[in-house]
Amino acid sequence: MEHSLYFSTMDYMGRPCVIVKKSNVVGHLHDYPFQVSYDFSAQGLMIEPLYAVGVIFICYLVAIIFGRLDLRFKDEDKKKNA
Repeated sequence: MEHSLYFSTMDYMGRPCVIVKKSNVVGHLHDYPFQVSYDFSAQGLMIEPLYAVGVIFICYLVAIIFGRLDLRFKDEDKKKNA
């Protein structure tokens, strides 16, 4: 039995991964299911949703900033007004 951490998309702390290896097992005993349970803290459950909300907020903030930027040359404005 091996214990490790599995990292996937948006995993900051990783998820527990248990690898069970069997050898010399009778075939009909191999088909029975088993269950592994573990506990997460409340803070650990909230990390991924907070990351998603933060990324969406930053994207909106960047869009607002780029929407308000004026990238035109000032000389062109003076020629149009004259």
